This record gives sequence, structure tokens and C-alpha cells, in this order.
Amino acid sequence: MTNGLSTNAEKKLLLFDGHALAFHSWFTSYPNEVMHGFFGMVGRAIERHSPTHLIVTFDPPPPTVRHQLYPAYTAP
Repeated sequence: MTNGLSTNAEKKLLLFDGHALAFHSWFTSYPNEVMHGFFGMVGRAIERHSPTHLIVTFDPPPPTVRHQLYPAYTAP
């Protein structure tokens, strides 16, 4: 019995830091084009790398593990 996935196929995962993309898009796009900039970067990366899988991650609301491990993480 198989799970429908070929074990011989080359698999490529493309992983994005969603907050970093959103931050970059926010500060490099006109206000009404932020989403266009965000998805444009994702689309260009897909075209360039031809992934079989894609993940976009976002940090949870604070405090995160980084805040617990290093309290000065967000210090000015």
C-alpha cells in the first residue's frame, strides 16, 4: 500500500519567513500594494526554484520562546 507519493521524485521545499516578507513588502511598496509585493516575492521565488512544496510561517503573538530565552531580545 502506498500513500500516493513517489519515493523517487525529487522534492524541493521552499520555506518563507512570512513576517520578514511582510516587513520588507511594507517598507518597499506603496501602501495599497503591500499584498501585491508580498505575493510577488513568493511568486518569483516559486518561478525561480520550482518547489514541490511551499510553507510560509509567521511568528505567534509575543511573548515567544525568544523572549523567554533572552529577555533583552526586544530591548531598545
